[in-house]
Amino acid sequence: MSRSAIEPRFIDGPRGKLFVILRKPPGRASGPCVLLVPPFAEEMNKSRRMFTLLAEGLARRGVASLLPDLHGTGDSAGEFRDADWDLWKAELVQSSGWAAAAGWRLTGLLGLRLGCALAAESSAELPARPERSVFWQPVSEGERFVTQFLRVRVAASMMADQKESVSDLRKQLQSGATLEVAGYELSGRLIAQLDRVRLADSIGERLGELHWMEVVRDPSGSLPPATERFLQSVRERATSLFEHTVSGEPFWSSTEIVVLPELITRTVELLTPPA
Repeated sequence: MSRSAIEPRFIDGPRGKLFVILRKPPGRASGPCVLLVPPFAEEMNKSRRMFTLLAEGLARRGVASLLPDLHGTGDSAGEFRDADWDLWKAELVQSSGWAAAAGWRLTGLLGLRLGCALAAESSAELPARPERSVFWQPVSEGERFVTQFLRVRVAASMMADQKESVSDLRKQLQSGATLEVAGYELSGRLIAQLDRVRLADSIGERLGELHWMEVVRDPSGSLPPATERFLQSVRERATSLFEHTVSGEPFWSSTEIVVLPELITRTVELLTPPA
């Protein structure tokens, strides 16, 4: 079987070099392309295998994929303490524009966790409106996500017989301090930006047909009540909204690398344009 062609390269970003991986179908020089939007911090490292498998599955169906390392992450310029939400959005726009200029037109979006909100907020500026967007386990509120992330440091401080609280950490960040959490240096600017993220505010027609996919441990496959309430609240703004559940482990946070073949298969089907 022919293998997909992987094109890793640096392109010019809004603030330094931006590393991207364009995975192309075998024997193709142009065609449809899906922009893959990564999650936050360590969740991306846990998810790289899933992104690779998804990209390979899309390539076998004649669809390219583009995965950027956002500023301060991976091989792109900058350190994590330099990360900036607005810059990340600009990088999604610039990288997808580069792919479109190379012959790979944007037809789909795939976001994971906080990457779903990043994709949604960027969608109005992308070179084309995606036909379909797929959200894997979306984060609906940035402030709650930040609180959960800061609790990782609080838990670590308890193990070291130190006393820290989320409130104390937030005050330090607001004063301009840079804090390390789980090996990542966080700036007060980035945290303030994340606190303002509301996925509901960014959901709309510009995402195309939207497929919300939740990984659940419950074999019955039912969505959590909080997710049901959220989807009901945004249904008027996303008239083409479909919910899916896949049984499995949360691969973005598991200790070991986890692969969910069903999630890959169903997502590839959704993001492959009709013949």
